[in-house]
Amino acid sequence: MARISRMGRRLALGWALVGMLFGAPRLLRADVEYVEQAIQAGLAMAGKAHDMSGYGPHSASFCLLGGWISKGGSLTYQTTLQGGKTYLLIGGADTSVKDLDLKVETEDGSSELHDDATDATPLIEVTPKSTMTVNMHLFYADGNDPVCFAVLLILEDHSPKGSLDSLAHAGGKLVGLVQKLQESHPVKMDATLNRASVFACLLNQGESIGLSRGFPPSTSYAVVAVADPSCKDLDLRLSQGGKEVVADTDDNPVAVVEFETRAGEEESVLEVRMENAASTKPSFAIGAVLQKE
Repeated sequence: MARISRMGRRLALGWALVGMLFGAPRLLRADVEYVEQAIQAGLAMAGKAHDMSGYGPHSASFCLLGGWISKGGSLTYQTTLQGGKTYLLIGGADTSVKDLDLKVETEDGSSELHDDATDATPLIEVTPKSTMTVNMHLFYADGNDPVCFAVLLILEDHSPKGSLDSLAHAGGKLVGLVQKLQESHPVKMDATLNRASVFACLLNQGESIGLSRGFPPSTSYAVVAVADPSCKDLDLRLSQGGKEVVADTDDNPVAVVEFETRAGEEESVLEVRMENAASTKPSFAIGAVLQKE
């Protein structure tokens, strides 16, 4: 089980005034800068697809996931695609990357699509004939650094209304929040390789979505989440084995929780869940896993 830090609530309450989070000059640390570059690259490509054909965010699951990838390594996400719908899967990376590749395969490995062109913005269009579970693999093939930050965006046709500009706004708020936290708290972006550490989705009021992943032992973490301006209350919950272990349910569009994993050799598998508790329309929520130094 994960051991929960008693400091989590105080940190969340310390940043309850949202207006304080985004008014300071931009003092980017390197790790946050790479995250911002990757999100912007992915959204730029997604924006072109949206403008040309009206594609919107994946409505049944996360529409954006990102993480640090080692050169030659990959970030994998499994989701369900609905039969008869057309999806655009788009990769984006920080500016050090020369070649980012993307592969989509059915759960049993019987069929696959891939974009292995030498560029940093792979794109795959897929229209499954029937509803199926697929694995999406984002590969860091080449670049100037041994590690990069990359994101995967999932768009679909006939998507519920959700402006990509609102997703970009939420992403900017997340970067701003991390910057502010770093000014007074010893935190950095989660350094675990080949795992999702940034995740975003479009949620109606009352909807929630969770991401399960492993967390290495003997490490202190914070998870932060923000939403676009239409969301008035975003909640964040952390659970293990179906049991809630810590939550931020304050009436606020910014949520923060902290926890520590136990010493030992095994990872702790935890679910991070974001919930749109109050909004005026469907809202983008975006979260990030941080490590406490």
